[in-house]
Amino acid sequence: MKEKLTLSIDKKTKDLAKKYAKRRGITVSGMVEHFLRSVSRQEESWQPRDGSVTSKLTGSIPDPANQDYDIMVTEALMQKYGYEKNSD
Repeated sequence: MKEKLTLSIDKKTKDLAKKYAKRRGITVSGMVEHFLRSVSRQEESWQPRDGSVTSKLTGSIPDPANQDYDIMVTEALMQKYGYEKNSD
């Protein structure tokens, strides 16, 4: 389903965009939609550059998505103070 989006841009940019779209047989709305879809797709698949600080830190913090916070704290404290889990 299409929805309306109002953008504010300067007149010269609007005129250039209309000319560009006309030469390619598309609409300005189509161009904007294609651009936004492309940017969104890039964002979803974004990965840090190899060797960057971000890539070196990736995975260094546990992902708590599937683990209860209290359990994570308990396990961290047990590890810090040298306690072992019961095998019960």
